[in-house]
Amino acid sequence: HNTASYNIGNNYNKTTGEYVAPVDGVYSFLAGLYIGNSSAAAGHTDVRLALGTSTLQVLHQHQQVGTQQLRLSAGIDLKLDAGDKVYTTATVTGGTKTVRISVNGAQTFFAGHLIREL
Repeated sequence: HNTASYNIGNNYNKTTGEYVAPVDGVYSFLAGLYIGNSSAAAGHTDVRLALGTSTLQVLHQHQQVGTQQLRLSAGIDLKLDAGDKVYTTATVTGGTKTVRISVNGAQTFFAGHLIREL
């Protein structure tokens, strides 16, 4: 996620892909991944929303033999302390594979915002 449509307050770091909470509060996050032209001999794809070293939410897709397009998305509301970092990861495991992660419009995304300051 190296581009940002909106980055009010500059809390999203395009280099590291991390959102850093500016204040204590409740935040909402969404993440999505589009994988196109993917082929694997039975593999797995995970999209994870993570806070520091802790995984918050995992979306899992089992990939059958052959070429596919996969779309995964996740959302979560969190209580964060100022300075906490939230980011996404994508992992493809198992079998032989060729994977192309694509922006493909707005199908690959990461978004976060403050709901309420505490």
